[in-house]
Amino acid sequence: MMTSSDLDDDVAYAVAWVLGETRHLLEGQYRHLLPERSPVTYPLDPPAMGRTPIPLHPGAARYYEALPVG
Repeated sequence: MMTSSDLDDDVAYAVAWVLGETRHLLEGQYRHLLPERSPVTYPLDPPAMGRTPIPLHPGAARYYEALPVG
């Protein structure tokens, strides 16, 4: 998901939280597809989700930086 930098930090944090903490719901919507045909890889890994080729919004970065390492 991409956004502009003027999105409120709390909203960006909330979006990242929802994606990370309810990932099982998103995964469940795609489990009927073969992994090689699915637009979503699973299981989703929140720490990996936070490693992106473009900078994270500061609010989203706050969520991913707070995740336990390992």
